[in-house]
Amino acid sequence: MRQDPKQPRGPEYAWGETPAGIPPVRWERTAIPLWAQCAPGGGAVLLFARATIECLDIRSGESRWAQSLPGEPADLACDAAGVVLAFGSEVRELDLRTGATRWSQRARGVSSLALGSGALCYSEGERVTCVARKDGHRRWQTRVGEQVSLELHAAPRVLIATSDEQENVRALSLESGQTQWVRAGDDGALVAGPVAGGVLLVSAHQGGLLGLRLADGEELWCFDTHRSFERPAVLLGNRAFVTDGAVYCLDPATGTPAWECRLEDDEEAFFGLTAAGDLLLAETWSGRLLALHPADGAIRWEQRPGQALGLAVSERRVYVRTEPGAAGTPARLVAFDRVSGQPAWELTSTRLVQDVTRVGDTLVVEWKNRVLALEESEAAAGETPAAAR
Repeated sequence: MRQDPKQPRGPEYAWGETPAGIPPVRWERTAIPLWAQCAPGGGAVLLFARATIECLDIRSGESRWAQSLPGEPADLACDAAGVVLAFGSEVRELDLRTGATRWSQRARGVSSLALGSGALCYSEGERVTCVARKDGHRRWQTRVGEQVSLELHAAPRVLIATSDEQENVRALSLESGQTQWVRAGDDGALVAGPVAGGVLLVSAHQGGLLGLRLADGEELWCFDTHRSFERPAVLLGNRAFVTDGAVYCLDPATGTPAWECRLEDDEEAFFGLTAAGDLLLAETWSGRLLALHPADGAIRWEQRPGQALGLAVSERRVYVRTEPGAAGTPARLVAFDRVSGQPAWELTSTRLVQDVTRVGDTLVVEWKNRVLALEESEAAAGETPAAAR
C-alpha cells in the first residue's frame, strides 16, 4: 500500500511520562483514508484504504496479501477462518490466509454481523438472514424488526436478536430460524449480555437484571435495586458483575448477591465494568478508574486518567484511552501496571485514539489515518522511536 508523500502523515503523537521506559515500536502505517481492524485469531491486522484491504502480520507488519474492494465496507466481522465484509449491496467473505473471495451474496442495509464456526447471520432492514460460511448458501431468512443486534451461542445453537425498536430479546434456532422465545421489556429496551451455565443475563433498565434460561427464555431470577441497569453484565470466573451506579457481584445461577461496592460520594457513580483474568476494572463518570478484587470488591488501586473511551488489558498492563480535555489538553493513551496501578507510560496525540487492541505481545493503536504497533515488553529507558522525536 503506497503512500502519497504530499499527503499529511496523519495525527502526530508524542511520549509523555514513561517511568517504565518507552515500548519499542514494531511498525506503523499511515495513509488517507486509513482504518484498521485486528483479527486476533489469525494474528493479523486488516487495513482499509482507498477501496483496498491489506492484511498485515500483527508482529512484523509485513504484508500477507491485498485485495481491491468495491468501496469502503459498512460493517465487518472476522475470526481465524475469514473476514466478512458488508457493502451497500452485497456481503462477501474472504479467506484470512490468502485474501481470496470464498463467496458473495446480494444484501442491502446490513447493520449487524454475527460469526459462528459454520454460519454467518446478519440483519438487513427487518430481516435476519443466516448463510453457510462454506459457500454463502442461504439457510434461512426471517423477520424480527429493525435496529437489531445479533449474538451467536454455540450451546444450545441459538441466535439472540436484541431489538431496540421493539424493545425485546428474541431467541432464534440457528438451524431453522424459528423463534424459540421472546422476552419484551417492561420499561425500556433490553440489553442482552453474556451466558453463564445456560443462563442469559439481560439488563432490563428499571426492570432490574434478569436471568433467563437460554433454552426456553424462562425467567429464573430478577435482581432489582429500583435503579437502572443499562449496560450488559460481565463474567469473571463463576461470578457475574453488573452496575446501576454501584457495583454488584452475583451468582449467575441464582441472582444471589455476594457483595456490592459503592462510592463514598453520593453524586459519583460507576458506569462501566471490564473483567480480565483476576481483575475487575470499574469506571466512574468523573474519570476515575478503580481496580476491584473480584472476591470481595475491595479496592486494589485507583487512578484518575480522565473520561475513558475504552480499555485493553494484558498480563502486565491496563491501557486506557481518553478523550481530549478542556483548554486544548491532548488525547492520551495511558498504560498502568496491572498489579500496582502505577503509571508505566503515556502517549499523547493531537487526535483521538480510535481504538487500542492487545494481541499476544503486540499492542495495536489506531488513529483515523495512522496505525501503530507497540511491543509489550520492557524497553530500555530513554529509547525513543524515531516517529516520536
